[in-house]
Amino acid sequence: MRYRDLIHFEPLESVIQLREADQKEDARRLVETYVISRRMEDQLINLVIPQLRMDRAADNKGVLVVGNYGTGKSHLMSVISAVAEHADLAGSLANPRVRDAVEPIAGRFQVVRAELGGVTRSLRDSVLDELERFLENAGTPFTFPLADAVTNNKESLIRAVDGFAQRYPEQGILFVLDELLDFLRSREQRALILDLGFLRELGEIVELVPFRFVAGVQETLFDNPRFSFVADQLRRVRDRFEQVHIAREDIAFVVAERLLKKSDEQLARITEHLRAFTAFYPPLAERLDEFAHLFPIHPGYIETFEKVYIAEKREVLRTFSQAIRQVLDTEVPTDQTGLISYDHYWVMILDNPSLRTLPGVAEVVEKSNVLAGRVQNAYTRKPLLPLAQRIIRALSVHRLTTSDINTPIGVTAEELRDSLCLWSPMPGAVADADFLLSSVETALKEILRTVSGQFISANEANGQYYLDLRKVVDFDAKIAERGDFMDEADLNRYFYAALQQLLNLPTNGDFTGYQIWRYELPWAAKSVTRPGYFFFGQPNERGTAQPPRDFYVYILPPFQSQAAATFEPRPDEVHFALTGLDAEFGEIVRAYAGAAALAQESATYRPAYAEKADIHLRRLTRWLGQNIAAQLQVTHQGVSRTVSQVLAQTRSSASQDTEELLKLLAAHLLAPHFGDAYPDYPAFSRLREPISEAARPTAAMDAIRFLAGRGRTNLAVAVLDGLGLLDSDERFKPLQSPYARHWLEMLQSRGETQVVNQGEVLVTVAGGIYPVYKDPRFHLEPEWVAVALLALVYDGQIVLNLGGNEALDAGSIERAATRAIGDLTDFRFYARPRQLPLTVWQVIFDGLGLQSGLLRDPNGQDDAVRALQAHIQSELGQIVRWQGAVQGGLALWNESIFTDRLRFESQGGQVVEHTPLPPVALSQTDLLPYLRQAKEFLESLGRFNTPGKLRNLRLSAPEAGQALTDRRIALRAGDVLEAVNALQASTAYLGLAQANLPPEHPWNVQADDARRELLDGVRRLAKGEERFETPGWLRRLERLRAEYVTVYSDLHAEFVLGPAEDDRRIRIQQDGRMEQLKQLARIDILNRAELDNWSSAIHAIKTCREYHPGLLTDTPTCPRCHFRPVQAGSQPAAQLLARLDERLDTILSQWHGGLGRSLQSETAQASMGSMTPQERQPLERYLAAANPEAAPLPAGLVESAQRALRGLQSLPIDPDALVAALKVGGLPCTVEELNQRFHSFLAAQMRGHDRQNTRLTIE
Repeated sequence: MRYRDLIHFEPLESVIQLREADQKEDARRLVETYVISRRMEDQLINLVIPQLRMDRAADNKGVLVVGNYGTGKSHLMSVISAVAEHADLAGSLANPRVRDAVEPIAGRFQVVRAELGGVTRSLRDSVLDELERFLENAGTPFTFPLADAVTNNKESLIRAVDGFAQRYPEQGILFVLDELLDFLRSREQRALILDLGFLRELGEIVELVPFRFVAGVQETLFDNPRFSFVADQLRRVRDRFEQVHIAREDIAFVVAERLLKKSDEQLARITEHLRAFTAFYPPLAERLDEFAHLFPIHPGYIETFEKVYIAEKREVLRTFSQAIRQVLDTEVPTDQTGLISYDHYWVMILDNPSLRTLPGVAEVVEKSNVLAGRVQNAYTRKPLLPLAQRIIRALSVHRLTTSDINTPIGVTAEELRDSLCLWSPMPGAVADADFLLSSVETALKEILRTVSGQFISANEANGQYYLDLRKVVDFDAKIAERGDFMDEADLNRYFYAALQQLLNLPTNGDFTGYQIWRYELPWAAKSVTRPGYFFFGQPNERGTAQPPRDFYVYILPPFQSQAAATFEPRPDEVHFALTGLDAEFGEIVRAYAGAAALAQESATYRPAYAEKADIHLRRLTRWLGQNIAAQLQVTHQGVSRTVSQVLAQTRSSASQDTEELLKLLAAHLLAPHFGDAYPDYPAFSRLREPISEAARPTAAMDAIRFLAGRGRTNLAVAVLDGLGLLDSDERFKPLQSPYARHWLEMLQSRGETQVVNQGEVLVTVAGGIYPVYKDPRFHLEPEWVAVALLALVYDGQIVLNLGGNEALDAGSIERAATRAIGDLTDFRFYARPRQLPLTVWQVIFDGLGLQSGLLRDPNGQDDAVRALQAHIQSELGQIVRWQGAVQGGLALWNESIFTDRLRFESQGGQVVEHTPLPPVALSQTDLLPYLRQAKEFLESLGRFNTPGKLRNLRLSAPEAGQALTDRRIALRAGDVLEAVNALQASTAYLGLAQANLPPEHPWNVQADDARRELLDGVRRLAKGEERFETPGWLRRLERLRAEYVTVYSDLHAEFVLGPAEDDRRIRIQQDGRMEQLKQLARIDILNRAELDNWSSAIHAIKTCREYHPGLLTDTPTCPRCHFRPVQAGSQPAAQLLARLDERLDTILSQWHGGLGRSLQSETAQASMGSMTPQERQPLERYLAAANPEAAPLPAGLVESAQRALRGLQSLPIDPDALVAALKVGGLPCTVEELNQRFHSFLAAQMRGHDRQNTRLTIE
């Protein structure tokens, strides 16, 4: 079975030129042979065609077709332009959806096709010259001005296209330009900026005129790094262009459907052939259908080809055509897939010398040839030689897929197996994908051995192999050689260097010449860390670490030929040692040591060795992560254990992080020692993370800020709880704390005037540059001591002196939040506080209505403070609300409660109008000063929020009494607001009700009296002159409301038509009189305005079919008809309806009389004489009727009357103008004078009108 038998091969080796589409038959061939993938179908329908349409308004843009050489870019642009030029070619499109979608653009354009070659002229000149020639041939010549004679090109382009559009209104211009990117690459910076500016203008005018622009580029223009220096210009161009990408899927579709088209039978045979190999190549099994359609091209060939950076020379379809031509008459192998993959492309690169001029290609070819030569001559595994040769070719091609040919990126053995379908003979019993993979891996390792690692590298982190062009020496061999010369001291040094990075330790230790670091371990039982030292080395270096700290942790050297020295067991030491180490560990450490050493020693290859050192460091890190739990031995107090034995005693499992694991082990073993050294240390059990040495000042300040009233945080509560300063309900109880109680007892054991100095509370436990201080009783750090002492200050138990005249007591503890923790720990002494001013506090408590007896009992003072603060917070919130309400102004019944905002108007220095002063005056100043004073008084009491602070009250009893008196006046504002709020709804309703009725209405007079009396009562309440009975007023206002509803209902019934009367109105509008009048109104001489006025009047009568008094519950106005009596007329609605009913009879009678008289006139009779009998019959029947109003109008009367009266003219008289004319000369007047005025008016109105044919009407 030959390849020819499995495919219908249609070679695609010719290069399509855009101008081929200028000839219609060539264009037809291009349309018929273009195959469209599903993805390209979507782009054409949703992107290209909408941008080319001219039959609807849209924000049209230019189109860029992006596709490399040989991908069908020019073919696609030829197809688009051919269909746009010739409507009949749309039927030749193979894709039915695209064929339907192109209908709006098919044949709608005349096309300009152009290709840019190697020219030096600008893009503007090239495009406009082509456009000038086109316009000349189209018969609409236009000459574009020179570039230096215009400020922009859009105006001239628009004028040129407008000239074309005037001659060809149904067509537009489609300009198609190929090879744009090649042209732009050749331009220098300034010229390129001008070209991009012109390209942007082309994209902009397509929105304005029937001009469309399509250009072809080899790769996307806007993300191209070669044009980064004109990024701003490109961004503006991008806004006016859409991009159509020819992607891998489109190329694969062309390959399958045209280059390698297959019948169903051929596909079945190919599928059967490939299925035999699916067990060896997992992607083949997953994508069998795709492999079959592309056979014999491997899909990976297309994917890799797309990434090769020598884009200018890769003509994909031509390349595939040549590959197929070479195998067309050969047999398809039965023992292999027979697929052609991307290693084939390397042969084509070698056969094309011109490619070696491209950047990087020559270097890759040179190094690849070296590898191929060595493998050909020295490869020892001859059965794998064909695999090795294909692998080198594939790696050579892959090296050209990265923009930087030195990037350490390659392919894995598995990827090589699958993307090349590599094959090697295998025993039948073990033939599978894994065995084939092992053969590929063996071939790769043998390549590395054969070439001594030169020019090829393997990334152990991800298993990728790649051509390493800079690897002119075998770095791995050099590293191994250097590592072999390392002695134990060197290996320990490099092991420690690696471990130092793994444990995130600073580069330099804290002691010059030693690898010793200050370190901290968590003490889980207390949620703190303890300070100590971390050593790389032996315990005999302990004396170097000063001052002494709480623990010492050692990492013993892993390489030591002699037995380790023995040391006296100590409870504060933990030793870690790696035991049972195998050859792999030694090899890894030696590799890292050798690479790191060469990175320092080699001047030429330092970067390469440094990179290798990083790789081996990661290997060592992985080894430690995987093996440390099994290889690490932990020794404490002379007892050695494995990691798993220690972890079994903890609540934690082994961590993946080496540093965390070492901390966990050491902290667990040292916890008993910490407990023995600090038996009374506080436990901060609320915290999830321990407080470190660095975090302790912050945690202490959080607690101090809480004591100072600066906000509660979880950290602050945890610290206070740990120090025993809170009870189980989180209430502040400093005397329950053993620490605070101890230091308070120190003070209480002394005389009344004696103090406790700082030196008695904090003592030096370690000297040196950075001395360490702790309290001698509990061994607490200064920060915790400061918190406990400030808790006693907060409770009023002590006063803390900070030096000078500054002292913190319960009343001034908020100042502690503004001081640094160092200032607070550096206090001078603490002493007893002042005594409690009990008498003044009793006055205040009694004045506020609180139980003053709580103050006398020290155990009840906590309850007293809580009651005081609760009352203050409640009352303070009320006063703030009252103050805001008074400042904003209080209003009741549409009038301000306050009378100090009077309105005056003056003229010529004299007051001509002013707001009358009410009987009872009330100013905002009658309340506001007392509200402010009460607020300040309560805020001052708010600071006394602990029993200790009660001692710091500075008020005297008379001052407290005055403050309470002012407070009682302020409370009147609350009474006023309560009354106003209670009455607001009723008075608001009545205020709207008053506006509905005339001012003189008896109910309104009664309401005004009630309003004045109510406002006076509220003002007297505010002044404290009399009590105010809110319930009584509510009842009185409710009576007024009920009376209003009765009044409104009566007026509603009088001036609004109810259901029955509304039915009558509807009957009048629909009876026979209206029907006759509507027909007669079409006759010109009749006054239609009279009927229109009548209709407007009857429609204007207010109606309400749903009113009942219950609708006025929430609003004083009917929500259905919105009737307001104040706006009602003088005539009841029913009477007005009756008058309009009578008026309808009058209009009907007058119109019939006027029509009859007009039809009897000479003009009308003459017109009737010339009518046909059929036209005259309705008129004769109408004139013969004894009572035309009672009988239906004869059919055709209106039309015949219009013809008969065509010579008559209707002249409306304005009644106002008539009355005005009769008054000219004054009144009273004689009959003769009035008669003369009337005739003069008529003469003036009739001027220019024929008396015989004019009929007068009154407007």
